Amino acid sequence: MEHPNHLFDTHSHLTDESLLHQLDQVIQRASDAGVIGIVAIGTTIATSRRCVDLASKFSNVWVAVGIHPNYCNEAEVGDWNQIVELSRAPKVVALGETGLDLHWDHTPWNVQVDYFGRHIQLSGETGLPLVIHMRDCEAQMMDELAKIAGDKKITRNHAFVYGHFGRSERIPRIWSPHKFCRNVDFSKIRSSSVGRQTNPFRSFVD
Repeated sequence: MEHPNHLFDTHSHLTDESLLHQLDQVIQRASDAGVIGIVAIGTTIATSRRCVDLASKFSNVWVAVGIHPNYCNEAEVGDWNQIVELSRAPKVVALGETGLDLHWDHTPWNVQVDYFGRHIQLSGETGLPLVIHMRDCEAQMMDELAKIAGDKKITRNHAFVYGHFGRSERIPRIWSPHKFCRNVDFSKIRSSSVGRQTNPFRSFVD
C-alpha cells in the first residue's frame, strides 16, 4: 500500500523482550504503515550488540549504540570499550541513548555525567550524532551542553534530544543549527508555549 507521507522512526527499542517473539511482524507492520526506516536504540552493551545484529537482518533498520544514564551504574569494566568498537559497525548511525536523568535514582549523578561525557567525546571523534535522554534535569542538561558549546569538533554534529522542556525560554539555548529536538509527550507539551515556539522542521513527534 502506498502512503503519501513517509515516516522515519528515529527512536525504537526493538530489543524490548515483549517484541522479541514478533520482530518480523512488528517491522513489517511498520513498513505497511509507511515507516521507511527505523533506528534501533541501544541502552546497554548487550542491547547495543543486539541492535547491530538486527540491522544486519533487516534492510530498513539502523542503529544507535550506547549506555543509557539509568544503566550506567550497571556497566562492567570493558563495556565502554565495546561501545567504542560497536560504533564502527556497519549501519551504526548514532550514539546513545545517553544523557541525564534525575527522575529515577538508578545511577549516581557523577556516574551519569561521566558516561554522558564519554558519549560526547566519542561523537566528536566519530562524527556520529548523539541520541540524548533528558528527564527532570533541564537546567543541568543546559549546563552540561554549555560546557561543550565552544568545541566545534563536537557541536558540528547533530543531537536528538528526548525530554520534556518545562521552560520555553530555554529552548533556543540548544535549538541551534546542530541540535534537533523532540519533545517527549508527558501530556503537558501538547498545548504549551514550548510546543508553539518550536520549529516543526526540527521537531519529532512522540
